Amino acid sequence: MKKISLLFVLISILVFTAGQAMATIMITLDPIPDKVHPLENLYVDINISGLQSGDVDTLLGAFSLDLLYDSDVLTPIISVSTPGSELGDVLLGEAVWNIDYSVPGALWLAEVSLLEASSATCIFCFPPYLDALQSDSFTLATIAFFVHGAPGVPVTYLDTDHVVLSDADGFQVMDVRGNIAPVATPIASVRIPEPGTAILLTCGLIGMLKIRRKSTC
Repeated sequence: MKKISLLFVLISILVFTAGQAMATIMITLDPIPDKVHPLENLYVDINISGLQSGDVDTLLGAFSLDLLYDSDVLTPIISVSTPGSELGDVLLGEAVWNIDYSVPGALWLAEVSLLEASSATCIFCFPPYLDALQSDSFTLATIAFFVHGAPGVPVTYLDTDHVVLSDADGFQVMDVRGNIAPVATPIASVRIPEPGTAILLTCGLIGMLKIRRKSTC
């Protein structure tokens, strides 16, 4: 009887732990492409998932995080980096977006939504509302880097740190996990531009004309 009770307790703990793991909100990185070349741009999507799954029902109202990168290989392109649209349109004044690249190797990103959570709980009641924009997972921001490369460096890394999230009411969301491990992005060799088809055809025609001219002389 004691063995059965102990087994029941262990199963209950495992189920509870699994439920807690499922309820964890995740921050992950998705480099595009997954293999980069020197002298080209690398785009990195910062994604969030688990907001409305695994017994979690959260609307994201703001976030702040550090995006760690290898400054020996990558240089951020701030003018091309953009926030997502699920916290509101920054250009329309629906959200406030900030990015700080003053510390090499660490980009600080932050966004605060000025939208209300839903039409059911609104005070000013000006749509759009966060519940209409957000789903269980979406992209927080897309950050662009220029890959200048480094001799003998086969990969570059990306990671997140100091992740802070708050819900639509301004309360901090505590159960958040960042990248399980840093994302290593392979660096390929320098891409050599190939001549276009039109150029190849033109060169071939010129060569044929020269041969024909010589044969008629």
